[in-house]
Amino acid sequence: NFYNNPDLVFPITISAFYLFFYSIMQIFAGLFYAFKNIKAVIYKELIFQIIRISLIPLLLFFSAGFLVAGSIIFLIVASIIGILFSIFYFIRKYPDFFKKQTTKIDKKELFTFMKYLSIGSLSILFLIYTDILILGKFVGAEYVGFYRTATSLALIVSSILTINVVIVPIITRIGKQRIERAFNIILYYFF
Repeated sequence: NFYNNPDLVFPITISAFYLFFYSIMQIFAGLFYAFKNIKAVIYKELIFQIIRISLIPLLLFFSAGFLVAGSIIFLIVASIIGILFSIFYFIRKYPDFFKKQTTKIDKKELFTFMKYLSIGSLSILFLIYTDILILGKFVGAEYVGFYRTATSLALIVSSILTINVVIVPIITRIGKQRIERAFNIILYYFF
């Protein structure tokens, strides 16, 4: 039975740490996109992918008994290196970002805007991973793998259709009145 397998406890625990560090790395990617600095995202991804590829021989040498957990641990190491690069690059490129701002931020309006984005993102994650857990109870692991692959492909197509990477830098550069107008136009075309 999939749920009563004690051999999966350690890899799943390690995977949770990987998701945490990878999410932090993606926060910096979002910041770079907001500042229209695509070059920084390319550098971050280049470093992350090179570290991942260069750790493969170490994986084969050191983690003979823990191949799955070892590969995830090396992904964590690559993510941490990507985070450190992102922090260093961000502080060096945007030192004024950490200085105190004098402009007043309407927290209620910001929360209203962000709650809809959060609800959408969390609902997609919840639906995808809940489906996998439910399928794991009723069908074999290979069918869960097929389903996971199909949802990954569907998410790739949907991510191509989303234009957050284009919209966020534009919204960060325009004034409050123009933000409301632009937001209304975006909602009109999406809905």
